[in-house]
Amino acid sequence: MAQVPGLLDAVSGVIEPKECPSRSSTSKSCGSDDSEQLDIFDKLSKDNFDKKTPHEDETEEEDPAEVSARYDEDPNEFLHSSRQNVFALLSHLIKERDNAFVLARHSYFIDILVAITRLQESSSQDFGLKLLAHLSRHRSNSKILVFKMKEVVPAIVFATHSENDDSRKYACFALQNFSQDKPCRQQLASIENLLPAVCRRIRGAKDQEEKLAALHTLKNLTGSFAGPALVYPF
Repeated sequence: MAQVPGLLDAVSGVIEPKECPSRSSTSKSCGSDDSEQLDIFDKLSKDNFDKKTPHEDETEEEDPAEVSARYDEDPNEFLHSSRQNVFALLSHLIKERDNAFVLARHSYFIDILVAITRLQESSSQDFGLKLLAHLSRHRSNSKILVFKMKEVVPAIVFATHSENDDSRKYACFALQNFSQDKPCRQQLASIENLLPAVCRRIRGAKDQEEKLAALHTLKNLTGSFAGPALVYPF
């Protein structure tokens, strides 16, 4: 279903924040061939990724509370229930590996999830983070989301400061899963505020799953040769 032409764009448009950059005309999904013999980057469409990140050209940032309120209080009364249905649909689709492979390579979809995770005071933030956390479970997605979709990890780090308990927990799950892939560890450790954010969750998390995910992330990033990485299985 995730590979039906145009369907993912249509579904994603329902949950898209108005502040999210418009979709590139070249936005598309890549094939689902997951052969270990090929460099995963060679499968990517150059047009799909050689574009600026959503916040690259912004000179002034709006009040996060206002942006979140506009999303949650949209005057279209039918849109809110539609969003809930789309989040439920995506949560079901994303658990299947082939679908997760396609979704992680769809720039429009990923841009929308990133925009939702930045709605710090929105009740929908945790849905976006849950979807990103599920995408991070598959190692074939790690390099794509860490190296190519460069806005993803900073948005997840940003979400570790959320006041929503579930948002922080899913953010830690995603970071833990990314950190289990050795080629990603140096890149993750170099991302601004990632390590301080992880340490803050270790010290401040009251939820044991969140605390353990943060601890395992730190272990994975600092113990590359200490043993196998720890992945959160959901």
